[in-house]
Amino acid sequence: LQLIQMKLKNFPHESVDVSRTAKKLMGLSHSDIEWVCFDAIKSSILQDKDSVSQADLDEAVERQRSRSRAKTPSRQSTRKSR
Repeated sequence: LQLIQMKLKNFPHESVDVSRTAKKLMGLSHSDIEWVCFDAIKSSILQDKDSVSQADLDEAVERQRSRSRAKTPSRQSTRKSR
């Protein structure tokens, strides 16, 4: 919770449920969580919004989870290469 609040503190985010977002981020590393927050802020700015919304954060979480899955080799491919 504190990490999310700290990363979002310089950009308005009144509509964000930090507790809900923290639950979605369970299992991600510190740097992944930072990336999610920065990505949500960047997305808000590019869409000319005045604040980060819950939807911006949810989308950033999904993008990071997709990225993490793409980087992690599946167990099947690991077994075949041995």
